[in-house]
Order: sequence, then C-alpha cells, then structure tokens
Amino acid sequence: MFNSASGVFVDIEIERDPETDDAGHGDFETAINFARFGKFQKILLAISGLIYATCAISSTTLSFVLPSAQCDFRLTSVDKGKLSAMPLVGMLFGCCLWGSLADSHGRKVAIILSLLLDFLSGLISSFVTDFNLFLACRFFNGFGIIGATSIIFSYLGEFISIKDRDRILGKLEIFWNIGIIILPGVAWSLLGKKTIEIIEDGGSFSPWRTFVLICSLPSLFSAVLLYFLPETPKYLISKKMYEKARLVFQKIYTFNTGDDGDNFPVHHLQEEDNNNKMEQKHKNEKKNFWKDSLSKLHDLIETLRSHQYLRYLGITCFADFGLMASYYTLVLWFPEIFERFDSIGMKHSNNTRGVCAISQTHIQPSKHHDSECDPFIENKVFSTLLYIP
Repeated sequence: MFNSASGVFVDIEIERDPETDDAGHGDFETAINFARFGKFQKILLAISGLIYATCAISSTTLSFVLPSAQCDFRLTSVDKGKLSAMPLVGMLFGCCLWGSLADSHGRKVAIILSLLLDFLSGLISSFVTDFNLFLACRFFNGFGIIGATSIIFSYLGEFISIKDRDRILGKLEIFWNIGIIILPGVAWSLLGKKTIEIIEDGGSFSPWRTFVLICSLPSLFSAVLLYFLPETPKYLISKKMYEKARLVFQKIYTFNTGDDGDNFPVHHLQEEDNNNKMEQKHKNEKKNFWKDSLSKLHDLIETLRSHQYLRYLGITCFADFGLMASYYTLVLWFPEIFERFDSIGMKHSNNTRGVCAISQTHIQPSKHHDSECDPFIENKVFSTLLYIP
C-alpha cells in the first residue's frame, strides 16, 4: 500500500477475492478489486505517461538551450554551468513542498499546480532578455516540475490494486524515454538552422526561444487533461471522505464493466488499520500550511532516521545519487560537448583531444557583434542524441 507520510509504496502480502470478501463493507483494496482493472486504468496510464514524458522534456530542455542561447546571453562556461544547475537547485527546494501539499490538498491538486508553475516559468523564460531573470525562471521550472515527477507515481498507483501496481508503475517508466527521444526531434526542427536563417532585429524571437516556449506547452496540456480525472480514492479514504471515494470507485466500476454504478457492491468504505499514522497525529492540531508542512517533514525525517529505515535510506540515497549524477551530467551536457567537438574540429582538423580536454575548454563571451556568433547546432548532434536514451 502507499504510505502518504513517507511517499513510498509498501506491499502487504494480502490477496482479496471479490467473490468471497464481505461486499457490504471494505477498505481500499477490497473496493478497487470490485471496481476491476480495465479501460479506466489504461487511459489513466496514458495520461500519467504523458505527464511523465512532459517531466522528462522539461527536465532536459536546457541541454539544447546551452549551445543555442550563448549568442543572445553571451554565455561563458561558468554561465552555462550555472544555467544547468539552476533547475536542479529548484528541485531541491521543491521536494520539501510538493509532498506536503499532496498529503494536505490531494495528489491531483499538487500535480496540476506543479505543471502550471512549470508552464508559466517556461513561458516567461522564452521572452526574458536578462540572463539573471532567465536563471530565476529556470529555478522555478525545476521547483515546479519535480512535483509532478515524484507525485505522478503516487497518483497512478492509488488507482491500482496490489497485484497490478508494480507492473503498471514499471510501464510508466517507458514514457520518460519517450520524452527524451521526442526532445531531440523537436530541437532538430527548430535549432538546426544556420545563423543566416535566423531573423534578427531588436525584438526578434530566436529559434531557441521558440523551442523553450514549445517545450513548456505539454505541461499546460497535461494539466488540462488531469483536471478532468478524479482525485485518488486512497487519498480520499485517508481524509475520511468515504462518500467521495465511493463515487470514484463507482465511476471506475462503470467505466471498466459497463454496469450501472449503483450496482457497485461496496456500500461502506472503511479506513485501513495502518493508514498514515502521522496523519492521525496531526489531524487535531490547528496549524497553517507551512507550519504543518514543516512539522510533518520533521516527523518524517525522524522516522527515516530510525534504525528500521536508516540502512535502506542510506542504500537508496547512495544509488539514486550515483544514477542522477551520471544521468543528468550526460543528458544536460552532451549537446554542448558535441558542439565543442565540432567547433574545435573545424578550427583544428588534426584535433585529437578527448572528452575531458574538451570539457575543460573555457568559453569566453564574444566581444564582437552578434553576427559573428553562430548558434547553429550540427545535425549529427541531434541524430546522435536520438539513440542515447
């Protein structure tokens, strides 16, 4: 089951048979088994997959902006490093907010707000002309998108029974790769142009700005689609909104079976015995949102520091740190590294320098007119990145 306090799923070895269980009363697992697995979950997987692919696109958009925007912002190597790091810094701060928001106001609300924040930051960043403002926009891009990236698994998983949950959540990971494959194709169509093809005037909209704008649109589209889906019944049960949760189960039952929702056999929902003990601790305490979030975060950290979880927490953090460090380093910097290989190769045909030497090459802002700065990215950079995911 999903523990909303810790943000993880804990599988309990319980198999419920809808034919033999007491149909009049039941908890989440009983009700979701009666609602069946079918068309609703498949459509939900498709929309959740779109959201997750959007997260992949949003998280790696800057990989193509770095070599393309260097002319407009006169970027140095240090500037590019700051630009690459800023969304990740935003993610660090966003992690502290979105989990608490999902627990207090619902998974659906948290995901929609995070997607809208990502869309707005992307929209604004495509128009700003000041580098520091662009950095701020990318900070909020990371701050927002990490909410959808992490909570979408909880949202999807809370519509699925234990026996199908791992299989469906595993399929959700496929959509991240789809997003990473789509991104070079979009970039190829917009950024694979020579400087003479770029319209230049005082208020011109450079191709990389169009690219950033287009990459922000999936967040808005995903938020609109999610708006028409229900809140998870598991969250509603945790908040003792049993009637609302039952209505959600009825809709799932009707969608999957074609039968009338009034024939849904579970008439009274009940809270699970081990459902979110931290929620019970805080339910009678009147606090504002921020104090409540900090209090829950403190309790969660104390729980994770206990002997029961500390070992697993350490192993998980170590593995995740290694994976993310290597993944984001490669994905964010590959276009820039390939571009440096090409530019140095054109100047020095006998160049035999490797990746480390190329990476340590410092780029200084051009002191000449913008017309001498070429933001063109070679086509082979895009074609190569299509195969990397």
